Amino acid sequence: MTSTKRGKLPMKVTYFFLSCVGFGVAETEYDRKLLNISLCAFLLLSTASIYFTATNFYLKLNRGIISETIEASFPLLTSSLTHFKLVLFTLQRTPYEHLLQRTNETLWIQSSTEYGEIVLEKCERQAQLFLFIFVILGHASGVGWIFEPLFLNMRSNSSTRHLPTEVIIGVPLFESPNYEIFFAVNALGIYIITILYFCFDFYLVLVNIFIVGQFEILRQRFEIIYSVKPNQSVIKNGHDNGKNNHRQLATMDYISQEFKNCAKQHQFLISLMEEIESIHNMMNLAQVLMISLIICLVGYPLLMPGSALTIVKNGVFICSCLIQLFTYTLSCHNIMIASSDIADGIYFSRWYHENHTEAGRSLSKAFMIVLLKTQCPCYLTAWGFFPITLDTLKSILTTAFSYLTLMRQSMEQ
Repeated sequence: MTSTKRGKLPMKVTYFFLSCVGFGVAETEYDRKLLNISLCAFLLLSTASIYFTATNFYLKLNRGIISETIEASFPLLTSSLTHFKLVLFTLQRTPYEHLLQRTNETLWIQSSTEYGEIVLEKCERQAQLFLFIFVILGHASGVGWIFEPLFLNMRSNSSTRHLPTEVIIGVPLFESPNYEIFFAVNALGIYIITILYFCFDFYLVLVNIFIVGQFEILRQRFEIIYSVKPNQSVIKNGHDNGKNNHRQLATMDYISQEFKNCAKQHQFLISLMEEIESIHNMMNLAQVLMISLIICLVGYPLLMPGSALTIVKNGVFICSCLIQLFTYTLSCHNIMIASSDIADGIYFSRWYHENHTEAGRSLSKAFMIVLLKTQCPCYLTAWGFFPITLDTLKSILTTAFSYLTLMRQSMEQ
Protein backbone atom coordinates (compact mmCIF):
# COMPACT_ATOMS: atom_id res chain seq x y z
CA MET A 1 0.00 0.00 0.00
CA THR A 2 0.96 3.57 -0.49
CA SER A 3 0.52 6.29 2.08
CA THR A 4 -1.83 8.45 0.03
CA LYS A 5 -4.89 9.42 2.08
CA ARG A 6 -8.43 9.20 0.83
CA GLY A 7 -9.84 12.62 1.64
CA LYS A 8 -13.49 11.67 1.21
CA LEU A 9 -16.69 13.02 2.72
CA PRO A 10 -17.27 10.51 5.57
CA MET A 11 -13.81 11.09 7.05
CA LYS A 12 -13.97 14.87 6.70
CA VAL A 13 -17.44 15.16 8.27
CA THR A 14 -16.58 12.78 11.11
CA TYR A 15 -13.35 14.57 12.00
CA PHE A 16 -15.16 17.91 11.73
CA PHE A 17 -17.79 16.97 14.31
CA LEU A 18 -15.16 15.43 16.59
CA SER A 19 -13.06 18.59 16.38
CA CYS A 20 -16.15 20.63 17.25
CA VAL A 21 -16.49 18.51 20.39
CA GLY A 22 -12.80 19.04 21.20
CA PHE A 23 -11.17 15.88 19.90
CA GLY A 24 -8.76 16.10 17.01
CA VAL A 25 -5.20 16.02 15.78
CA ALA A 26 -3.68 19.39 16.72
CA GLU A 27 -0.82 20.39 14.43
CA THR A 28 -0.11 23.70 16.16
CA GLU A 29 -0.46 25.17 19.64
CA TYR A 30 -3.27 27.37 18.36
CA ASP A 31 -5.21 24.30 17.17
CA ARG A 32 -4.76 22.74 20.60
CA LYS A 33 -6.17 25.84 22.31
CA LEU A 34 -9.22 25.78 20.02
CA LEU A 35 -9.82 22.12 20.80
CA ASN A 36 -9.52 22.78 24.54
CA ILE A 37 -12.01 25.66 24.33
CA SER A 38 -14.47 23.50 22.36
CA LEU A 39 -14.15 20.66 24.85
CA CYS A 40 -14.76 22.97 27.83
CA ALA A 41 -17.80 24.50 26.11
CA PHE A 42 -19.28 21.06 25.36
CA LEU A 43 -18.65 19.85 28.90
CA LEU A 44 -20.39 22.93 30.31
CA LEU A 45 -23.37 22.75 27.96
CA SER A 46 -23.68 19.01 28.40
CA THR A 47 -23.79 19.45 32.17
CA ALA A 48 -26.43 22.15 31.77
CA SER A 49 -28.48 19.80 29.58
CA ILE A 50 -28.43 17.16 32.29
CA TYR A 51 -29.66 19.77 34.78
CA PHE A 52 -32.48 20.81 32.46
CA THR A 53 -33.62 17.27 31.75
CA ALA A 54 -33.27 16.22 35.41
CA THR A 55 -35.39 19.11 36.69
CA ASN A 56 -37.92 18.47 33.93
CA PHE A 57 -38.15 14.83 35.03
CA TYR A 58 -38.46 15.89 38.69
CA LEU A 59 -41.33 18.26 37.94
CA LYS A 60 -43.19 15.68 35.84
CA LEU A 61 -42.65 13.05 38.53
CA ASN A 62 -44.16 15.30 41.21
CA ARG A 63 -47.30 15.78 39.10
CA GLY A 64 -47.94 12.05 39.29
CA ILE A 65 -48.88 11.60 35.62
CA ILE A 66 -47.21 8.39 34.46
CA SER A 67 -47.26 9.17 30.74
CA GLU A 68 -45.58 12.55 31.25
CA THR A 69 -43.02 11.01 33.63
CA ILE A 70 -42.09 8.32 31.12
CA GLU A 71 -41.86 10.88 28.31
CA ALA A 72 -39.56 13.02 30.45
CA SER A 73 -37.35 10.09 31.41
CA PHE A 74 -35.77 9.27 28.05
CA PRO A 75 -34.43 12.82 27.47
CA LEU A 76 -32.75 12.45 30.85
CA LEU A 77 -31.32 9.05 29.90
CA THR A 78 -30.16 10.32 26.52
CA SER A 79 -28.42 13.38 27.98
CA SER A 80 -26.86 11.20 30.69
CA LEU A 81 -25.56 8.74 28.10
CA THR A 82 -24.06 11.46 25.91
CA HIS A 83 -22.52 13.19 28.93
CA PHE A 84 -21.04 9.89 30.07
CA LYS A 85 -19.54 9.42 26.60
CA LEU A 86 -18.00 12.88 26.69
CA VAL A 87 -16.57 12.50 30.19
CA LEU A 88 -15.24 9.00 29.51
CA PHE A 89 -13.48 9.99 26.30
CA THR A 90 -12.21 13.18 27.94
CA LEU A 91 -10.50 11.04 30.56
CA GLN A 92 -9.00 9.03 27.69
CA ARG A 93 -8.39 12.02 25.45
CA THR A 94 -4.71 11.31 24.74
CA PRO A 95 -5.17 7.67 23.61
CA TYR A 96 -8.36 8.66 21.75
CA GLU A 97 -6.58 11.37 19.78
CA HIS A 98 -3.71 8.95 19.13
CA LEU A 99 -6.29 6.60 17.64
CA LEU A 100 -7.66 9.45 15.51
CA GLN A 101 -4.20 10.17 14.16
CA ARG A 102 -3.34 6.52 13.64
CA THR A 103 -6.47 5.72 11.67
CA ASN A 104 -6.15 8.90 9.63
CA GLU A 105 -2.62 8.00 8.59
CA THR A 106 -2.94 4.26 8.03
CA LEU A 107 -6.51 3.00 7.72
CA TRP A 108 -8.21 4.78 4.82
CA ILE A 109 -5.35 5.06 2.36
CA GLN A 110 -5.06 4.35 -1.34
CA SER A 111 -4.48 0.72 -2.23
CA SER A 112 -1.82 -0.40 -4.68
CA THR A 113 -4.05 -3.11 -6.16
CA GLU A 114 -7.20 -2.93 -8.25
CA TYR A 115 -9.06 -5.26 -5.88
CA GLY A 116 -8.05 -3.11 -2.93
CA GLU A 117 -9.40 0.02 -4.60
CA ILE A 118 -12.71 -1.73 -5.29
CA VAL A 119 -12.99 -2.79 -1.65
CA LEU A 120 -12.15 0.67 -0.30
CA GLU A 121 -14.62 2.33 -2.66
CA LYS A 122 -17.28 -0.06 -1.39
CA CYS A 123 -16.35 0.91 2.17
CA GLU A 124 -16.67 4.61 1.27
CA ARG A 125 -20.13 4.11 -0.21
CA GLN A 126 -21.25 2.22 2.87
CA ALA A 127 -19.79 4.89 5.15
CA GLN A 128 -21.53 7.65 3.16
CA LEU A 129 -24.87 5.87 3.49
CA PHE A 130 -24.51 5.42 7.25
CA LEU A 131 -23.24 8.99 7.64
CA PHE A 132 -26.31 10.32 5.84
CA ILE A 133 -28.60 8.27 8.08
CA PHE A 134 -26.76 9.23 11.28
CA VAL A 135 -26.65 12.96 10.55
CA ILE A 136 -30.16 13.32 9.11
CA LEU A 137 -31.98 11.27 11.76
CA GLY A 138 -29.87 12.69 14.59
CA HIS A 139 -30.59 16.27 13.60
CA ALA A 140 -34.25 15.45 12.89
CA SER A 141 -34.60 14.14 16.45
CA GLY A 142 -33.06 17.30 17.87
CA VAL A 143 -35.21 19.53 15.68
CA GLY A 144 -38.31 17.71 16.90
CA TRP A 145 -37.51 18.53 20.52
CA ILE A 146 -36.81 22.17 19.70
CA PHE A 147 -39.81 22.86 17.46
CA GLU A 148 -42.44 21.07 19.56
CA PRO A 149 -42.69 23.90 22.15
CA LEU A 150 -42.70 26.48 19.34
CA PHE A 151 -45.61 24.69 17.70
CA LEU A 152 -47.44 24.53 21.04
CA ASN A 153 -46.83 28.25 21.55
CA MET A 154 -48.46 29.02 18.21
CA ARG A 155 -51.50 26.90 19.05
CA SER A 156 -52.00 28.34 22.55
CA ASN A 157 -52.82 31.88 23.64
CA SER A 158 -50.12 34.44 24.21
CA SER A 159 -50.14 34.03 28.01
CA THR A 160 -48.99 30.39 27.83
CA ARG A 161 -45.43 29.57 26.88
CA HIS A 162 -43.62 26.28 26.55
CA LEU A 163 -39.98 25.27 26.79
CA PRO A 164 -38.34 22.08 25.48
CA THR A 165 -37.73 21.15 29.12
CA GLU A 166 -39.08 22.78 32.26
CA VAL A 167 -36.40 24.13 34.60
CA ILE A 168 -36.16 25.48 38.14
CA ILE A 169 -33.99 28.58 37.97
CA GLY A 170 -35.33 31.07 40.54
CA VAL A 171 -36.32 33.85 38.11
CA PRO A 172 -39.53 34.64 36.19
CA LEU A 173 -38.89 32.13 33.45
CA PHE A 174 -41.76 32.87 31.09
CA GLU A 175 -41.25 36.62 30.96
CA SER A 176 -39.19 38.32 28.28
CA PRO A 177 -36.24 38.36 27.87
CA ASN A 178 -35.73 35.45 30.32
CA TYR A 179 -37.89 33.14 28.23
CA GLU A 180 -35.98 33.84 25.01
CA ILE A 181 -32.60 33.43 26.74
CA PHE A 182 -33.45 30.12 28.39
CA PHE A 183 -35.12 28.82 25.25
CA ALA A 184 -31.93 29.55 23.29
CA VAL A 185 -29.77 27.88 25.95
CA ASN A 186 -32.11 24.91 26.02
CA ALA A 187 -32.08 24.60 22.25
CA LEU A 188 -28.28 24.84 22.20
CA GLY A 189 -28.09 22.10 24.83
CA ILE A 190 -30.33 19.86 22.71
CA TYR A 191 -28.08 20.42 19.69
CA ILE A 192 -25.04 19.61 21.82
CA ILE A 193 -26.69 16.33 22.85
CA THR A 194 -27.48 15.64 19.19
CA ILE A 195 -23.85 15.99 18.15
CA LEU A 196 -22.56 13.97 21.09
CA TYR A 197 -25.14 11.27 20.44
CA PHE A 198 -23.85 10.33 17.00
CA CYS A 199 -20.31 11.69 16.48
CA PHE A 200 -18.43 9.19 18.69
CA ASP A 201 -20.56 6.27 17.52
CA PHE A 202 -20.19 7.10 13.87
CA TYR A 203 -16.42 7.36 14.19
CA LEU A 204 -16.41 3.84 15.64
CA VAL A 205 -18.66 2.63 12.82
CA LEU A 206 -16.42 4.35 10.25
CA VAL A 207 -13.29 2.71 11.66
CA ASN A 208 -15.01 -0.67 11.79
CA ILE A 209 -16.10 -0.43 8.15
CA PHE A 210 -12.59 0.27 6.92
CA ILE A 211 -11.01 -2.35 9.18
CA VAL A 212 -13.36 -4.88 7.60
CA GLY A 213 -12.22 -3.63 4.19
CA GLN A 214 -8.55 -3.98 5.16
CA PHE A 215 -9.19 -7.54 6.35
CA GLU A 216 -10.85 -8.34 3.01
CA ILE A 217 -7.86 -6.94 1.12
CA LEU A 218 -5.50 -8.92 3.33
CA ARG A 219 -7.46 -12.13 2.75
CA GLN A 220 -7.17 -11.63 -1.01
CA ARG A 221 -3.42 -10.93 -0.74
CA PHE A 222 -2.95 -14.22 1.10
CA GLU A 223 -5.09 -16.06 -1.43
CA ILE A 224 -3.10 -14.93 -4.51
CA ILE A 225 0.31 -14.94 -2.85
CA TYR A 226 1.52 -17.90 -4.96
CA SER A 227 -0.13 -16.57 -8.12
CA VAL A 228 1.65 -13.22 -8.22
CA LYS A 229 4.91 -13.43 -10.14
CA PRO A 230 7.86 -11.08 -9.55
CA ASN A 231 8.73 -8.75 -12.39
CA GLN A 232 11.90 -9.15 -14.42
CA SER A 233 13.78 -6.52 -12.43
CA VAL A 234 13.30 -8.53 -9.25
CA ILE A 235 14.61 -11.66 -10.94
CA LYS A 236 17.55 -9.88 -12.58
CA ASN A 237 18.58 -8.11 -9.39
CA GLY A 238 18.33 -11.24 -7.28
CA HIS A 239 19.65 -13.85 -9.73
CA ASP A 240 21.24 -13.76 -13.14
CA ASN A 241 21.71 -16.25 -16.05
CA GLY A 242 17.91 -16.86 -16.17
CA LYS A 243 18.14 -20.49 -15.06
CA ASN A 244 15.05 -22.22 -13.70
CA ASN A 245 16.45 -22.85 -10.23
CA HIS A 246 17.51 -19.23 -9.95
CA ARG A 247 14.09 -18.11 -11.09
CA GLN A 248 12.45 -20.37 -8.55
CA LEU A 249 14.66 -18.99 -5.80
CA ALA A 250 13.83 -15.42 -6.86
CA THR A 251 10.13 -16.31 -6.91
CA MET A 252 10.31 -17.82 -3.41
CA ASP A 253 12.16 -14.76 -2.13
CA TYR A 254 9.45 -12.58 -3.58
CA ILE A 255 6.68 -14.75 -2.07
CA SER A 256 8.44 -14.77 1.31
CA GLN A 257 8.70 -10.99 1.28
CA GLU A 258 5.03 -10.67 0.34
CA PHE A 259 4.11 -13.05 3.15
CA LYS A 260 6.10 -10.95 5.63
CA ASN A 261 4.26 -7.82 4.46
CA CYS A 262 0.92 -9.59 4.85
CA ALA A 263 1.87 -10.83 8.32
CA LYS A 264 2.87 -7.30 9.35
CA GLN A 265 -0.46 -5.95 8.06
CA HIS A 266 -2.28 -8.65 10.02
CA GLN A 267 -0.40 -7.72 13.18
CA PHE A 268 -1.19 -4.04 12.57
CA LEU A 269 -4.92 -4.71 12.25
CA ILE A 270 -4.91 -6.84 15.41
CA SER A 271 -3.06 -4.14 17.37
CA LEU A 272 -5.47 -1.52 16.05
CA MET A 273 -8.44 -3.59 17.22
CA GLU A 274 -6.83 -3.98 20.65
CA GLU A 275 -6.41 -0.21 20.87
CA ILE A 276 -10.04 0.38 19.89
CA GLU A 277 -11.20 -2.22 22.39
CA SER A 278 -9.24 -0.64 25.25
CA ILE A 279 -10.81 2.76 24.57
CA HIS A 280 -14.40 1.75 23.81
CA ASN A 281 -15.10 -1.32 25.95
CA MET A 282 -16.70 0.54 28.88
CA MET A 283 -18.63 2.75 26.49
CA ASN A 284 -19.93 -0.30 24.66
CA LEU A 285 -21.43 -1.70 27.85
CA ALA A 286 -23.08 1.61 28.77
CA GLN A 287 -24.39 1.96 25.23
CA VAL A 288 -25.99 -1.47 25.21
CA LEU A 289 -27.65 -1.03 28.61
CA MET A 290 -28.90 2.52 28.09
CA ILE A 291 -30.09 2.07 24.50
CA SER A 292 -32.28 -0.90 25.43
CA LEU A 293 -33.89 1.17 28.20
CA ILE A 294 -34.32 4.22 25.96
CA ILE A 295 -35.99 2.15 23.22
CA CYS A 296 -38.38 0.76 25.82
CA LEU A 297 -39.30 4.19 27.19
CA VAL A 298 -39.58 5.88 23.79
CA GLY A 299 -41.72 3.08 22.43
CA TYR A 300 -44.28 3.46 25.21
CA PRO A 301 -45.72 6.85 24.06
CA LEU A 302 -46.03 5.46 20.53
CA LEU A 303 -48.42 2.76 21.79
CA MET A 304 -50.58 5.23 23.72
CA PRO A 305 -52.97 7.88 22.36
CA GLY A 306 -51.24 11.19 21.72
CA SER A 307 -50.87 14.13 19.40
CA ALA A 308 -49.51 13.69 15.89
CA LEU A 309 -46.54 15.90 16.73
CA THR A 310 -45.57 13.72 19.70
CA ILE A 311 -45.91 10.56 17.63
CA VAL A 312 -43.73 11.96 14.85
CA LYS A 313 -41.11 13.26 17.29
CA ASN A 314 -40.88 9.98 19.19
CA GLY A 315 -41.08 7.95 15.98
CA VAL A 316 -38.11 9.74 14.45
CA PHE A 317 -36.16 9.35 17.67
CA ILE A 318 -36.79 5.62 18.03
CA CYS A 319 -35.94 5.09 14.34
CA SER A 320 -32.69 6.94 14.94
CA CYS A 321 -31.92 4.73 17.94
CA LEU A 322 -32.72 1.50 16.09
CA ILE A 323 -30.74 2.38 12.96
CA GLN A 324 -27.78 3.63 14.97
CA LEU A 325 -27.81 0.46 17.06
CA PHE A 326 -28.10 -1.70 13.93
CA THR A 327 -25.14 -0.06 12.15
CA TYR A 328 -23.09 -0.18 15.35
CA THR A 329 -23.66 -3.91 15.96
CA LEU A 330 -23.43 -4.77 12.25
CA SER A 331 -20.02 -3.13 11.86
CA CYS A 332 -18.72 -4.94 14.95
CA HIS A 333 -20.19 -8.24 13.70
CA ASN A 334 -18.51 -7.82 10.31
CA ILE A 335 -15.10 -7.41 11.96
CA MET A 336 -15.44 -10.82 13.60
CA ILE A 337 -16.38 -12.41 10.27
CA ALA A 338 -13.72 -10.61 8.20
CA SER A 339 -10.91 -11.41 10.64
CA SER A 340 -11.92 -15.09 10.60
CA ASP A 341 -12.04 -15.13 6.79
CA ILE A 342 -8.26 -14.63 6.69
CA ALA A 343 -8.11 -18.39 7.24
CA ASP A 344 -10.00 -18.94 3.96
CA GLY A 345 -7.47 -16.82 2.10
CA ILE A 346 -4.62 -18.91 3.51
CA TYR A 347 -6.41 -22.19 2.77
CA PHE A 348 -7.02 -21.30 -0.88
CA SER A 349 -3.54 -19.85 -1.39
CA ARG A 350 -2.01 -23.12 -2.69
CA TRP A 351 0.35 -23.08 0.28
CA TYR A 352 1.36 -26.65 -0.59
CA HIS A 353 2.55 -25.62 -4.07
CA GLU A 354 6.24 -25.21 -3.16
CA ASN A 355 6.47 -27.89 -0.46
CA HIS A 356 9.01 -29.83 -2.52
CA THR A 357 11.62 -27.18 -1.57
CA GLU A 358 12.99 -26.34 1.85
CA ALA A 359 11.98 -22.68 1.48
CA GLY A 360 8.45 -23.74 0.52
CA ARG A 361 8.11 -26.02 3.55
CA SER A 362 9.38 -23.26 5.84
CA LEU A 363 6.85 -20.84 4.39
CA SER A 364 4.05 -23.41 4.83
CA LYS A 365 4.89 -23.61 8.55
CA ALA A 366 4.68 -19.81 8.75
CA PHE A 367 1.27 -20.00 7.06
CA MET A 368 0.11 -22.44 9.70
CA ILE A 369 1.08 -20.01 12.46
CA VAL A 370 -1.03 -17.26 10.89
CA LEU A 371 -3.84 -19.78 10.36
CA LEU A 372 -3.82 -20.63 14.06
CA LYS A 373 -3.93 -16.91 14.89
CA THR A 374 -7.08 -16.46 12.82
CA GLN A 375 -8.87 -19.02 15.01
CA CYS A 376 -9.18 -16.22 17.59
CA PRO A 377 -11.06 -13.55 15.60
CA CYS A 378 -10.97 -9.87 16.44
CA TYR A 379 -14.05 -8.38 18.10
CA LEU A 380 -15.20 -5.58 20.36
CA THR A 381 -16.73 -6.36 23.73
CA ALA A 382 -19.00 -4.72 26.27
CA TRP A 383 -16.29 -4.27 28.92
CA GLY A 384 -15.29 -7.90 28.44
CA PHE A 385 -18.71 -9.33 29.37
CA PHE A 386 -19.79 -10.33 25.85
CA PRO A 387 -18.81 -9.56 22.24
CA ILE A 388 -20.78 -6.98 20.28
CA THR A 389 -22.46 -8.76 17.37
CA LEU A 390 -25.85 -8.90 15.69
CA ASP A 391 -26.87 -11.27 18.48
CA THR A 392 -26.45 -8.30 20.80
CA LEU A 393 -28.96 -6.37 18.71
CA LYS A 394 -31.40 -9.27 18.91
CA SER A 395 -31.01 -9.47 22.68
CA ILE A 396 -31.49 -5.71 23.12
CA LEU A 397 -34.65 -5.65 21.01
CA THR A 398 -36.06 -8.74 22.71
CA THR A 399 -35.45 -7.30 26.15
CA ALA A 400 -36.73 -3.82 25.26
CA PHE A 401 -39.96 -5.02 23.69
CA SER A 402 -40.56 -7.50 26.51
CA TYR A 403 -40.37 -4.68 29.06
CA LEU A 404 -42.48 -2.51 26.78
CA THR A 405 -45.18 -5.17 26.67
CA LEU A 406 -45.14 -5.49 30.45
CA MET A 407 -45.44 -1.72 30.85
CA ARG A 408 -48.39 -1.57 28.51
CA GLN A 409 -50.17 -4.44 30.25
CA SER A 410 -49.63 -2.92 33.70
CA MET A 411 -51.00 0.44 32.52
CA GLU A 412 -54.11 -1.16 31.03
CA GLN A 413 -54.99 -2.97 34.27
